[in-house]
Amino acid sequence: MQMREIEDVDSHEQLLHWIASWRNWTVQVLPQNPNHEFTGTIPAGIFNLPLVTLVELGNNYFSGELPPEISGDALGLFLVTSNRITGKIPPGIGNLKNLQTLSLEMNRLSGEIPEEICGLKSLARINIRANNISSEIPASIFQRASLT
Repeated sequence: MQMREIEDVDSHEQLLHWIASWRNWTVQVLPQNPNHEFTGTIPAGIFNLPLVTLVELGNNYFSGELPPEISGDALGLFLVTSNRITGKIPPGIGNLKNLQTLSLEMNRLSGEIPEEICGLKSLARINIRANNISSEIPASIFQRASLT
């Protein structure tokens, strides 16, 4: 398994260039590093990399909405903590069939928790605290024995 960390990326444009070059990598890590402070929207292409197992975009200044079309057969961990993400949690997250951890806390998300999240059989952890979620937690999520 190969891993690539970003440590010396100076711009959002350079980040996109790195992501485009990773098509055959198994794992990508975008570490939580206060020196990065990436801005702009999260590139939709990050979800079109079929071998990616980890996306970590925490502690940056990403803003805008999460891409509505999300896929990624291998993605197991999706961590987008402490950014400025707005809008709703996209139902497309339900397409991440191997997702084990979804961490969206400390953003500016609003609206309802999509029912599609409850269909993720591998999901063991979800954290959406410190957002503006307006709905109740779907009752079907409590039927998930693996969820903590």
